[in-house]
Amino acid sequence: MGLIMKKIGILVAVAATVALAYSCSAGDGWVRVKGNKFIDPKGKELVLRGLCFSDPVKLVRDGQWNERYFSEAADWGANVVRFAVHSTNLNSLGWEETFQAMDQGIAWAKKHGLYVIMDWHSIGNLKEGKYTAPMYVTTLEETFKFWRTVAQRYKDEPTVALYELFNEPTVTAPGMGDCTWTEWKEIQERIIDTVRTYNPHAVCLCAGFNWAYDLTPVATEPIERENIAYVSHPYPMKRSEPWEEQWEQDFGYVADTYPVICTEIGYCLENEPGAHIPVISSDVYGEHITRYFEKKGISFTIWCFDPDWPPTIIRDWNFTPSTQGRFFKAYLQGKDPSEITPPPVNPKATGEARELLSFLYSISGQYTLAGEHNFSSDLERYDAVVHEMTGKYPVVWGSDFSFSATGDDFARYQHAGPLNLTVPFEKPCIQTGRTVAEARQDIVDTAIRKAAEGRIITLMWHCCDPRVTDGNECGGDKVWTMENAYTQEEWDELCTDGTALHEAWEREMDTVIPYLRQLQEAHVPVLWRPYHEMNGAWFWWGNHPGENGFKRLWIMTYEYFTAQGLDNLIWVWDPNAPRVKENDDAFPYADFYPGNNYVDVLAADIYGWDYKQSHHDELVELGGGKPLAMGEIGQLPKDLAVFEEQPAWTWFMVWGYFIDGHHGEEGHLDLVRSIYDSPRILTLDEISFEDGKHRVR
Repeated sequence: MGLIMKKIGILVAVAATVALAYSCSAGDGWVRVKGNKFIDPKGKELVLRGLCFSDPVKLVRDGQWNERYFSEAADWGANVVRFAVHSTNLNSLGWEETFQAMDQGIAWAKKHGLYVIMDWHSIGNLKEGKYTAPMYVTTLEETFKFWRTVAQRYKDEPTVALYELFNEPTVTAPGMGDCTWTEWKEIQERIIDTVRTYNPHAVCLCAGFNWAYDLTPVATEPIERENIAYVSHPYPMKRSEPWEEQWEQDFGYVADTYPVICTEIGYCLENEPGAHIPVISSDVYGEHITRYFEKKGISFTIWCFDPDWPPTIIRDWNFTPSTQGRFFKAYLQGKDPSEITPPPVNPKATGEARELLSFLYSISGQYTLAGEHNFSSDLERYDAVVHEMTGKYPVVWGSDFSFSATGDDFARYQHAGPLNLTVPFEKPCIQTGRTVAEARQDIVDTAIRKAAEGRIITLMWHCCDPRVTDGNECGGDKVWTMENAYTQEEWDELCTDGTALHEAWEREMDTVIPYLRQLQEAHVPVLWRPYHEMNGAWFWWGNHPGENGFKRLWIMTYEYFTAQGLDNLIWVWDPNAPRVKENDDAFPYADFYPGNNYVDVLAADIYGWDYKQSHHDELVELGGGKPLAMGEIGQLPKDLAVFEEQPAWTWFMVWGYFIDGHHGEEGHLDLVRSIYDSPRILTLDEISFEDGKHRVR
């Protein structure tokens, strides 16, 4: 998003507010054409700005064709929605069944003040019956039948204000045959005449060639009918930057004489799901296309208000905005995009949790927060080490609710910082005698103090295996269980309510809930990172792929904690960076991902300088634009370019002792200083914390 949007935020807000003020409630009367403008029933200029719905039949089958869908569109600031009707789906469900569903949708649209564009959604050459994919197949005869049916059925329903005669005519794709503009003009005029036989009021929308982009023939051969408007689909890769002069030549000039509505615009980032030609771009496209439309008075609808059809406006059926969705939602609502951020997955999340997640979204792609893990035996140590090395403090402060190590080999597990041991690798490693309760209370007290200073708190938990204890004291081999992994039968028992093992798990969970509740009562949000590295084989919760594996445990934990009223948690899912390493494999992310409805932030633990681009990009694709983090790292990247090439990391957290050159790397001090001095990396002095909100200074 960034600096450009901050500069034009006020302009966007004013322009959007003025345009939306022209709206008149759908159903009050017919929209009509006057000169190069749409006119509402009160005789005022109407600029249509809205959302493309996917196919009504698809939405019916998905269980999403409901009033909430229309209500959300209205809440986003739309005054028009577009129904993309495919012949194949229409015939599959049945004409009458489909139209009955659309009748209900039109009633919902009317209730929420939305006009409807009825779109015959085919791509290809209607004259020769050649199409780019089976889903777009239709015929001239069927096209006329569709428009006769629409015109007759909705002749008294002004909510269905615009009839888009054919979505994307094209003859340039391979195998599409031939059709001249003169021939295509004649076909459209015949369809208009058919519509006018039954409904003289609806505005007919006429598209040009090149997938409805090119309107240059209109200059010499306009459609010779009244009450029509022209359609273009100016996706970003139709032309190269700078766009405006080419847009003017290809379709924009038409808006000087006739109304123009761009019934499909949109974009997605190159690494987002569904990225394809011609839609790959960034917010720069959004800024340019909306400014151009304002200048020309062009209406538009954005593709697509469905998480399955890219470029998507939403990531899921919670209506979480995608990258472009965030931009366009802000535009339609007259806000700066920085104000539009997806909410936490917990609908009851506290205001502090919402603000924290919003801050992470705001820096994603621009900055990475520095962070440091501190062990319970000395909760200030590694903050002090960082300050001694760099003169700065990290923003993110982390610790671990951990366990109390028992047994003769307790020192074997000191690297994880058990609650009752001295700081890892301090000699000698001894048991301190501190209780679990004392150590955890120290963690909470320190976290509250750090949060008051503007620090961001992240907590994790190396917890004992509930098969052997429902408490927090165990041998390290009851956390690291490579040689005693769960069988599927045991796993099913763990995840099944009412079983002895599940109840033992609940008792163990109950031991940390009071500490998290203290943080909530102190208004401290927590980046909560349980069960890290679950795609490895070393922890008891690890290496259980698939729907009946780790996903069940994560969802069970999320539901249990939220049911306890823990609403201050931002849920951070944190696998290990995938790797193939003998007896130390970490398996692909996707096999362990519980889904976007249960995760706020996707992270990765990265050790041994394993900063492969794929570790970042696969998380971007999996999370669909959610913030990413380096949940734990050992060695810092040797090349600062990692943070530029992998821009979605919103924080890194060095695992304790690695920050002071635990492995004795040459040049370590200079490396740490270079990262902490990088303009890409934010340290505590570069963050303000006022009114419970973090901001970049």
